[in-house]
Amino acid sequence: LNHVIKGHCGTAIASLVSFIQLLPPHLSSPLPTQVLRLLTVPIEQLGNVIQWSHRRQMLIQQEEGTYVTVRTRTEIVRLLQGTAGHIGTVAVEGQHLWLKVDEGVLRLVLEEALINARRHGKEGSIEVNAHFDSDSLKLTIRNANRVNGQRLSEADCARALTSGQRIGKLTATSDGVGLHSIAKAIGQAYGSVFLSTECIDGVDFTTLTLSLPAEACDNETPTENEERAVVEAAISALTEVPCSNSNPESVGASSSAGRISRDHRRGITGADVGSGEHAGSDLESVSEDGGSSALGGSNPGGANQGGPPFAMVPETRQFFCLGLDDEWQPRTLHNIFFEHFLHADMSISGSLGETERERNAFVYVALGILDKELKPVPEDERERQADVVLLDSYIGDMLDGADVAAELRSCGFTGIIAMLTGKSGEEADALRALPCIDVVFEKGSAPMHMATCILNIMSRKTVRAEMSASGCEHKSAGVPPSLGLTTLAPPTPSRSLKCVAIDDEEVPRMMLEVLMEMYLDADMSISATLGATLEEQRAFVDVALGVRDGALLPVGEGDKHVPADVVVLDENINLDCSPPITGSGLIRTLREAGFKGVACIVTGESSERLQQLKKLPCVDVVVEKGTPMPQLADLINRRRAQLAASQQAAQLATQQATEEAGLTATWDSKLTTTNGISQNDSLLAKQETVTPDALAACPEVPP
Repeated sequence: LNHVIKGHCGTAIASLVSFIQLLPPHLSSPLPTQVLRLLTVPIEQLGNVIQWSHRRQMLIQQEEGTYVTVRTRTEIVRLLQGTAGHIGTVAVEGQHLWLKVDEGVLRLVLEEALINARRHGKEGSIEVNAHFDSDSLKLTIRNANRVNGQRLSEADCARALTSGQRIGKLTATSDGVGLHSIAKAIGQAYGSVFLSTECIDGVDFTTLTLSLPAEACDNETPTENEERAVVEAAISALTEVPCSNSNPESVGASSSAGRISRDHRRGITGADVGSGEHAGSDLESVSEDGGSSALGGSNPGGANQGGPPFAMVPETRQFFCLGLDDEWQPRTLHNIFFEHFLHADMSISGSLGETERERNAFVYVALGILDKELKPVPEDERERQADVVLLDSYIGDMLDGADVAAELRSCGFTGIIAMLTGKSGEEADALRALPCIDVVFEKGSAPMHMATCILNIMSRKTVRAEMSASGCEHKSAGVPPSLGLTTLAPPTPSRSLKCVAIDDEEVPRMMLEVLMEMYLDADMSISATLGATLEEQRAFVDVALGVRDGALLPVGEGDKHVPADVVVLDENINLDCSPPITGSGLIRTLREAGFKGVACIVTGESSERLQQLKKLPCVDVVVEKGTPMPQLADLINRRRAQLAASQQAAQLATQQATEEAGLTATWDSKLTTTNGISQNDSLLAKQETVTPDALAACPEVPP
């Protein structure tokens, strides 16, 4: 299951990164920051899924006693800052920024300890300190306990780290991850952990101290860390696109996409609700002359009003929208959704939940009693409640979205309450049945769909409340079409590099084709991507050796068999057939048949299995699924250069040996000539005077 989840997520990451890298030629203006976040947040979230998948597998292996600790290069400062920097202070002693350590166990312990510190500790008191001591990483997570909080005794601290024991609510989640789980994880990584409490100046403190085996390594950026640099460079390129792109084809494609979008929306709504082209505009919500409205407003002047694609503008005033979530990524998406899909007034709108104070004050902000900075609003200025609130079904450890919705209604809140949930089936239906909630969306719902639903609900409420006074005709908002990326024309020059790749799934095969054509500069007329059928899987070796072509047809006897220069394989290709078809197994077969090219495995396997694959002598490159294409291409090209240098050195050595042998033979011949004339030389010297009969009578001289 782990490699399936990681494989899908990794492929999606690689697809997004490749899309970002291939996008600049098709842009006529730089992308605004909010749009860039829409591209980077999915990459981060998919990375989190991969980490959780690894953690799940690690916990299962630890429970079964089969876990094998693997130390990998880890940028300690970045890991600690990324995990704890937003909720506490982080200090790292020493000059070793990079260490070889079991990163999976380190992340598990750190995140679990921080969850407990946030739950039981005083806000803003969390301190994380790290120190490398010759052969181990020492880490402490310390927090001041909440006022009137329970102080653990020494016996409680010991029991909290014992399997099957719970002290109050120390375990952080209901899936088996808790202090006892991290104690077991540290033990299997040959480390140690200790929980303690102390009282300083009347304030109780709780400290978790752990030690993990570690090795120092140089601080140079390793190859594995190039992934972040690749993504950052690609994102940066999107902000540097010239306002007038010189590529007429890309500009035409952009204009065409905008025209299709406008025509489609005009056909559905009867009005042009936004230009859809000006991605770099200031995204003004309502134009001076009224602009256009998703609720049926029109543009009297007929001119395009600059706005984001598919922006929806309220007819009379901008919305006041509030979101609530305890995680920063959803809050970022809330703000993007409010600004670009509901066109809210962002001076008063926003998403709260970062601190406990924000979560507790949310209801008062939604009612207009406090502003989004949690400052009191004067009574004579309390003109409005929030028009829309967007709640997560679970907010932190103690707060339930449905309870917040019920409290809002009990306090007289009349706006729209929308719920985002990861639940499905009966649990999601139970939320939809609650009278206090207007609409429930599953996490992952398209923002345009959510905006359409919310505006429809808003429209119905407005019509019911003001039908007699306004007499306005309601017009439904339209759903825009999906816009595809302009097809990239294949390069015209012929290329000599031959690549053959294999994966049993369609999207990874598509990404392998992008790798070969766009990053390895392969000749696609002789290269191939296989794996869709069992026949292709079994024919892979023949295609890679040049015995068959990409269509699996035998190469003619008179034609030259050209083996692949590079093969790229998934590891788990077909585990159902007998024997199972694996990437490492196919590479082994290729090597036995004399294959000399570069062999690369792209896999979603665990870190332990990844290390095992890297140690196979027949495999040149092993990377995780999700590795950016440029990084993978660089690794392959480096290995090709190494092999070419080795082959050149071998040829040079052979040539030198041949020349030395020739010189030795010549030198021996000269010595023989100096010491005396051989019988053959005597015959040659007397050839002019010797008769044929006499020459025939001479004994034969061996060569």
